[in-house]
Amino acid sequence: MSEKLQDYPFYPVIQDAMTASAEAFYTHKNRLALRKALQAAIELNQLIEELNDLKANTPPEVWAAME
Repeated sequence: MSEKLQDYPFYPVIQDAMTASAEAFYTHKNRLALRKALQAAIELNQLIEELNDLKANTPPEVWAAME
C-alpha cells in the first residue's frame, strides 16, 4: 500500500491547525500561538483515540492487509 500522509482524511485538519499555529508564532502572538498549538494537540489526540477505537473494533487480518 503506497498511501501518502496527504491521502488520510485527518491530514487537512492537522495541517490547518499547525499552519495557524506557525502563523501565530511568526507574527509574535505567543499567547495565540500557544492556544493554537494546544488546540492542534487536542485534535491530534482525539484523532489518535478514534484510530485506536477503530483498530480495536477491526479484525487483525484487516490491519495486516493494509501494511
